[in-house]
Parts: sequence; C-alpha cells; structure tokens
Amino acid sequence: MLITKLNKYGEKNNIEVKKEVPAEHKKYLKSVVAFANGFGGKIIFGIEEKKDSFEVCGLSGDIFKIKDSITNSIFSSIEPHIIPSIDLDTIDNKTILIVNVPSGWDRPYHLKAEGEFDGVYV
Repeated sequence: MLITKLNKYGEKNNIEVKKEVPAEHKKYLKSVVAFANGFGGKIIFGIEEKKDSFEVCGLSGDIFKIKDSITNSIFSSIEPHIIPSIDLDTIDNKTILIVNVPSGWDRPYHLKAEGEFDGVYV
C-alpha cells in the first residue's frame, strides 16, 4: 500500500525516501530539522526511487543498531531536542524503517554543528 501511494503521488513536502541510511548523518538530519520546523513529515529508509517509480530494497544489517544510530544522531545533533517515533515495517519480506518527525513546538530547530542561524532548515 505504501509503495502504491508513493508510485501514485511521489515524494511530497512531508515524505522523503532513501535507499539506505547514509554514513554522513547530516544528509537526513537537514530533513528532520525542516520537518520539525514545518508541519512534520516522514523519512522512509529502505525504499529506492527509480526513474518513474519506487521500489522496496529493504535495509541490511542489524536493524536495531541502525534504529539506535538514527535516534542518537537526531538527539545529539539537533537543538532543541526532537523526539521522533521510529517504526519498522516489512514489505515483501524486506525491512524498512520509518522516521516520523512531528511538527515542533519549540521552533526554530537547528543543527548544532551549524549554529542557530545557519543550521535552520525549512
């Protein structure tokens, strides 16, 4: 159902897909900050965007370590603190991870490493 919706509507302002969790966390942390500063959103890891469609590729490795790494990265890299919910789902026997970022109450959020002005994304 998720893939059907993605193939029909594509990525929107509040949904982003990634084939895998990038080694450089900053690549998805900017989206987390932007979602918290806006209306909230989801980052879905384990889905690949093809030319005209989306495909479930799943995540490999220890999924719980990946989940902990994402949680720790968000908590230690963004101020004020954001507490996302992170869900696991299985589609076609492949595991995906969904980071649900709520719209924040304590805006503006920013990446600590970039500071209160340069680290704000919307």
